Amino acid sequence: MSDTKNIGEALKDLHGEESGRDTILCVDDLEMLRNTLGRMAGMVVRGLNVETADGYEEAIDKASGDLRGRLALVITDTEMPPGKNGMELAKALKGKNATPEILKDMQRVPVIINSGNSNYEHPRYEDGAAMQALLESGAADVFLAKPFMPDELREAILEAINRVRERGEK
Repeated sequence: MSDTKNIGEALKDLHGEESGRDTILCVDDLEMLRNTLGRMAGMVVRGLNVETADGYEEAIDKASGDLRGRLALVITDTEMPPGKNGMELAKALKGKNATPEILKDMQRVPVIINSGNSNYEHPRYEDGAAMQALLESGAADVFLAKPFMPDELREAILEAINRVRERGEK
């Protein structure tokens, strides 16, 4: 069995075979990176639709609108001007800023945050401490440093699925 099949099966298992969760949402303000991330996600997790959003507002609109009940996975960049960033997006989807309706829909949807800013990897920096708190709260499941390759994205998705499962079993 291929790794891509394993990820698709793991997402179906997480959400239930008949859940209708058939879409990955890739969020980045830079069009080239957003499109590259979407293509990479489609290669890594075959059989799911890939939608993109250019930032916080569009992602929230899609998650609470057309994609409500369909999201299987969210992958978002951290730094997205103007306005709210990927950390704020995670909080609005699964954290303290989520509406009850969105939280109910999204609490078992893995969220991966990525960034090219290495400060997010180190808790001694303010950005790193904020990222650590976000991960511990469950609003985001995995941090993935840019640049990354398809194998690293695959591993991050599997890790995020496992974290969502572990939280659900507690």
